[in-house]
Amino acid sequence: MTTTEITQRPVDDAAAALHWSAGADPRRDLVADWRAMRSAHCHVDHALSTAVAQVGLSLVEFTVLDILEEQVDAHLRMQDVACVAALTTGATTRLVGRLESRGLLRRVICASDRRGIYTELTDDGRDLLATARPVHDAALRACLEDPATVAAVSSAAAAISRR
Repeated sequence: MTTTEITQRPVDDAAAALHWSAGADPRRDLVADWRAMRSAHCHVDHALSTAVAQVGLSLVEFTVLDILEEQVDAHLRMQDVACVAALTTGATTRLVGRLESRGLLRRVICASDRRGIYTELTDDGRDLLATARPVHDAALRACLEDPATVAAVSSAAAAISRR
């Protein structure tokens, strides 16, 4: 197939383009399957980001507030926040600073280890989370009930697990 033939072939979406490229080189099938999985993940992330933006949060901000509320004492050490948010230490410090300046969380020094700093949810953070969670969960439910998304994730996961 020539380059001209490839560019003229209609492709409806990114997942179809990734699926279509699988098999072109059997040595690259694993990469194509991984890309299909990432494409489905990005689709869900985008839907969730759009949903929580309606209440003034980014997806990573929502994730941090949501995880904080689920903790027994509603707080986490900064390094745990970094892990949950999949951010570097510096990016986590900036994120916590932004959320703290908005009054959504606060930093608290650990009583048992004065070097440790906890990030703790505030009442305003709980209130905003109570508004954001139903919006987030509805968007997640819609994505995970969409037959195309389910098929893309299932197909890619099955292909990867067979390896």
